[in-house]
Amino acid sequence: MRQPRFSSPVAEETENGLMKMLVEQLNLDRQVELKKNDAAAKNDFNMYDAFRIFDIDGVGTVSANDLKHGLADIGVFAS
Repeated sequence: MRQPRFSSPVAEETENGLMKMLVEQLNLDRQVELKKNDAAAKNDFNMYDAFRIFDIDGVGTVSANDLKHGLADIGVFAS
């Protein structure tokens, strides 16, 4: 007789949760790629302007918080 794939409901729930998070991450990655391609296709796109989207306080660096807010500004909401 074949053994069940999961030995407990907790293991199954954990695996399902991990799979859901992975799918969400893949969808976010896909959205970011689409936004990057859209930006790069524009005639007036340049790296300086792209960096300024994320360098919110203008200090020449991008923190994790800057990145999160910059992505939100272009319609990508990361968790």
